[in-house]
Amino acid sequence: GVAASAATGRLWVSTIKRLACIDLATDRLLWDVAPEGGCDRLTVSPDGRTLYVPSFEGPHWNVIDGLTGETRTTLVLN
Repeated sequence: GVAASAATGRLWVSTIKRLACIDLATDRLLWDVAPEGGCDRLTVSPDGRTLYVPSFEGPHWNVIDGLTGETRTTLVLN
């Protein structure tokens, strides 16, 4: 999946195992993480500070800080 934010000038790209953040002004890779359960197609909050990343064909979503790549919490959906 791919998502971008004009507010933060960042682009996020996910594969089934990893999530990366690229600064659009410098084309520099800012961080690259492997969230628990892998990644499916992500979505970003309007302010570009929160990413909602479903696990790859799994039961939970990771809520990730869009600036640092740190997992804030995990949501289990039934």
